[in-house]
Amino acid sequence: MLSSNAATTGAAPKPVATMEPLATTVTPAVPTASKAAPAQGTGDLTFAQELLETGTVGGVTLGAALGALPGASTVNGAFNELASDLANLAGLRTCSPVDGPDLERMVAGSSTCGVILLTKGSMVPYHTEKTMVVSTRKIIVGHPIDLPQIITARKVERVFDVVSGGSLDIRFVTIFRAFGYEPTDELRIITGGVALVRLGGFFRGTAVIFRDPTQNLAGFQGSLARPYQRRRTYGGHVLVMGGSFFCYGCQVIRWAPYGLVLLNVFQVGRDFLVVAGTSVMVGMYHLFFTPFLSGISVGNAIAVLGGVSVRIGGGTEGVAVLVGQFGRSCVCKGDEG
Repeated sequence: MLSSNAATTGAAPKPVATMEPLATTVTPAVPTASKAAPAQGTGDLTFAQELLETGTVGGVTLGAALGALPGASTVNGAFNELASDLANLAGLRTCSPVDGPDLERMVAGSSTCGVILLTKGSMVPYHTEKTMVVSTRKIIVGHPIDLPQIITARKVERVFDVVSGGSLDIRFVTIFRAFGYEPTDELRIITGGVALVRLGGFFRGTAVIFRDPTQNLAGFQGSLARPYQRRRTYGGHVLVMGGSFFCYGCQVIRWAPYGLVLLNVFQVGRDFLVVAGTSVMVGMYHLFFTPFLSGISVGNAIAVLGGVSVRIGGGTEGVAVLVGQFGRSCVCKGDEG
């Protein structure tokens, strides 16, 4: 269940040039409908559907609209340039991927990229095709106005697998949870959909937004045909199995505008599960909206079955009209502060 499906290849990583001066490194998002990428799995949408499902208008995200404000591209560019300069001072090589596969090559242990700058905004997501195994030190930096997005393919079990000796530091990025593993059509298992932090691994997030996969009308209609499909979640976004997980000013957003019709749902740590190791969350907020949902929870948002967990500030805010849910909001069996 916890094995990574990442494939290891013997090919050498594609050479990547270091960051160029500011004028060529910044890719500001321009909010025009002609440049907007279609929402995943939505096809042609009416205005109401688009706004409800994706939160966009004419294919333009809120982040892209903010990124088009006067001075925004300059701020983003200065932020990227500062990150590059600091990396160079620390003796780390700085790279900037052009797409998801390029990002996969830079995260690979054979790559010499120490700092990975995501210069594209939310209008141009980085679509990845496999789990990225982190075995060395990697720093992934987006920008604070229009957060870049990482979206993985449906067949992938999780986005990152942080193994022993691996250190993953992500800042100002939106990461969509992977769909999980489906051994049969009647069972889906989600274990660390964003990251599995194994013994000896380290994962730190700063102002990271963890997102559930986008729900659309077609997907909702499909779920109506099999409401008794079993869903088992063990650390929906992050599963800590002996490593260390730190998150500062992060958010978890679950947006299911049509409702969650599955009736056979069991989850241990819907968002985060700590089995062993260390977890520190400062200012972590869990936000959700759905008309209705049901499930059995062992730890609603967070479950701590072992190790040490510290949580300072933050909270859970959301709206659900009809809720059928059993279980405690936080189950903690280790040392919690």
